Amino acid sequence: MPHRILELRDLHFRVVELFYNIQRLKQTVTVRQNRVADAEQFLRDVSLEEQEGLKPKVDVTNAEI
Repeated sequence: MPHRILELRDLHFRVVELFYNIQRLKQTVTVRQNRVADAEQFLRDVSLEEQEGLKPKVDVTNAEI
């Protein structure tokens, strides 16, 4: 019986650990999605400025990277 209690405690610990790993990974995905959205907006802005003659084409190329 004590062995079973230890197994259950270990299982509980593992479930909690996996839960926090999932939460951390979800946060990482959110941060990366925000970075992509920011980069896309920056590219749109630089492209418009280039079309208006305010930025050189090289700035658009750099934004695309």
